[in-house]
Amino acid sequence: MKREKFEAGSPMIRRTLFLFLLLLARFAFLPAVVWSAQGSQDVAAENRRADGGGAINADSSPARRADADIASGKVFRLAAMKNSSVKALSNYLADGSIGARARKYAPLFAQMDSKAFLSFMQKDANVGRCLETVGKKMRKWQYPDGTLIRYKPQGDTYRQEPLYSVEVMRTPGGRDQSSDDVAFKVDPLGRPVPKGPEDVDNPYSSESAARQAYLAYVMEAGHRAFGASAR
Repeated sequence: MKREKFEAGSPMIRRTLFLFLLLLARFAFLPAVVWSAQGSQDVAAENRRADGGGAINADSSPARRADADIASGKVFRLAAMKNSSVKALSNYLADGSIGARARKYAPLFAQMDSKAFLSFMQKDANVGRCLETVGKKMRKWQYPDGTLIRYKPQGDTYRQEPLYSVEVMRTPGGRDQSSDDVAFKVDPLGRPVPKGPEDVDNPYSSESAARQAYLAYVMEAGHRAFGASAR
């Protein structure tokens, strides 16, 4: 049998070189594929942890996102709100006459303790700027522009400490008989916030920790404790 010589350019040399390059390329490519797949899984897992185990979301801070949505107005689920509430909100955002005192007073209250707050409100009531109503568990002051201030000396179900809220009614001058008469609340920076969970356009998946954190931030913005940070 005739043997092939290992000469440069011979068919045997070319076949051997081709097989060597093929094996080299295969083993060089395989780790990259494995690393890429594992990296994608790690990123997805991290995003799911940021969203409390629900849908993948790149935002790792629900509170930060809630604050940004309050600032932009995206926090409201307008489809769930009454037309009169949406109109009041639009007027407020346009610096209209509805809720003008709410916008002015909210930042002031954020700097007060309960004693200073009550003194301030009593002066407004004494000079006839607002109508004061005193109940067993709550005091409230209603202004002609639709601003409504509530004070709960014993707090509520969630916090047993003096609380207050700055609100804007759907119809200025209307009667405050239930929460349905309120269009929205106002945070310490004068920004409108949803009055309740049903009006919140929560971007996080249901039952996730991120969804609860987002909602808690929004609700706390409208239900204030004295001395709490204005964010």
